[in-house]
Amino acid sequence: MEYQKIPLDEQLERAGKKRIHPEHDACAIRRFGSMPLSGYMKNGHYAERLGVLLGIPQERLEKMTVREMALLISRQKRPGAGVLPHKELLRLFAAPMGEAYRAWKEAQDERKEET
Repeated sequence: MEYQKIPLDEQLERAGKKRIHPEHDACAIRRFGSMPLSGYMKNGHYAERLGVLLGIPQERLEKMTVREMALLISRQKRPGAGVLPHKELLRLFAAPMGEAYRAWKEAQDERKEET
């Protein structure tokens, strides 16, 4: 891949519209995956509920990473008679991202109101 130098002003302008360096996505995902689950899920209720649904003891849950939880969820069967509710697992796992997005969106809306 050819390296192209982009002036900072142009990078900042483009950052609002698209990723500047999409080749770094895989690295970010790997780093995020090694984050402790407790660091990702600040609201302990989500992690506890995931633990209950998956039958994971609290001691193990405290030592898990985001990647390990994602793998456990991905291995679950899809909804059906007597099967774990996969949709609920995904909703709980994604909840921290939803909260972060709402906080970001509120901050953006406040900025727009100020101008």
